[in-house]
Amino acid sequence: MSSKGPRTSITLADQAGYYFEVGTTMIRRFAAAAIGGYQSLLTVDRESQTRYYRERGIAHARKGRYYQAQGPLESAYKALPSDTELIYYLGVTLLKTDQTEDGIALLEKGLQLDPAATKLASALGMAYIQKKDYKKAAEALEKATKDPDATYNALYRLGIAYDNLKKYDKALAAFNAAREKKPDEANVYQSLGFAYEQSGDHATAVQYFKKALELEEMARNK
Repeated sequence: MSSKGPRTSITLADQAGYYFEVGTTMIRRFAAAAIGGYQSLLTVDRESQTRYYRERGIAHARKGRYYQAQGPLESAYKALPSDTELIYYLGVTLLKTDQTEDGIALLEKGLQLDPAATKLASALGMAYIQKKDYKKAAEALEKATKDPDATYNALYRLGIAYDNLKKYDKALAAFNAAREKKPDEANVYQSLGFAYEQSGDHATAVQYFKKALELEEMARNK
């Protein structure tokens, strides 16, 4: 996987953690083993290594430690190239470490493997918004929001994509769906105001701008 961003590798801490886990397992096996066959117990199990690095990398990514996550995730991905959850976390890690093109390519691959993976589609839509490719962002986010349990972020980003494409009716529909998820979120009211303003409905725009200001004031006074 080529990249313009900083390269990361598996850290000594990750390696030490893995070998400690393996060593503990070996001790248990030795205690239970019959005479003979001990040499086979010393062989490092590649499947357990892959599983360990997969779990370690995902744990790093979930905590926002993307530079630490990349090495273990890439190591696991070499052995598990069709694991869409692994692809999601590695793709997001690449995006978060300014390796945008690699991240997009990987997320696209993940969606080819599983077209119904809404998390992959949502992350891909976010990446395309960052690149200001709003057409591709809308296409990805439409997939991400087909699920009735679509997240606020996916719906809001879909509205942003359509707003930039000047498709205000679709932007308003997405923003209103996002508002239903988070009715006290000031940003969505502000975005609704801008969308109504751009579509020529100034009176409605003013109402939403006022509501956004009210919510911001309430948040400051908490």
